[in-house]
Amino acid sequence: MPSYYEMNDHLGAPGRWWLDQAQTPVGKKINGWTFIEAKKLKAMPLITIPLFENHIYKGKPIDFTFGDCNTPVVNRRTLALLEKLVPGAFQAFPASIEGQKSSYWVINFLHLRKCLDESRSDFTKFTKGKNSVRPDLAGEYSCVYDLKINPKLIGDAEIVRLWGWEMTPIVSDRIRRAFIEHKISGVHFTKL
Repeated sequence: MPSYYEMNDHLGAPGRWWLDQAQTPVGKKINGWTFIEAKKLKAMPLITIPLFENHIYKGKPIDFTFGDCNTPVVNRRTLALLEKLVPGAFQAFPASIEGQKSSYWVINFLHLRKCLDESRSDFTKFTKGKNSVRPDLAGEYSCVYDLKINPKLIGDAEIVRLWGWEMTPIVSDRIRRAFIEHKISGVHFTKL
């Protein structure tokens, strides 16, 4: 059975930068959820991404960053690796990052799978009723504490978003090994 990993932001990377919410070229904020729903998006003009205003967060660039709402932002080297490993599994939107001359892209992974193994995972779901925080999301996961997946439900996809808990991309061992081999900074992997 193939191995899969949660792809997480390496929050402890020394001196790393912290990205703020993506914007249009005229400064209109783009909802970060837009890039994690695994839905094909229309072409967009150049996305601009400021660094967090607090100067302590203006650290050095990293190869793969999770921005607002876990929006993946990658440099040219990481984009080239993704294009080689999983062509057609994502969309890439050009982005300009405050103070950077290098090119970056916002990534929209396109595969969504209902693969959470509820019998082995620890989670809560939104409910209906007058005491519900989000009755409009009844039945969807409100929090996943201990994520376990059923690999059979992923199929042949190598990078997926988890239906109902799209925040964290799930990647195959081949993707994880390639990121490690190419020394892609900014991410770490948790085996599922």
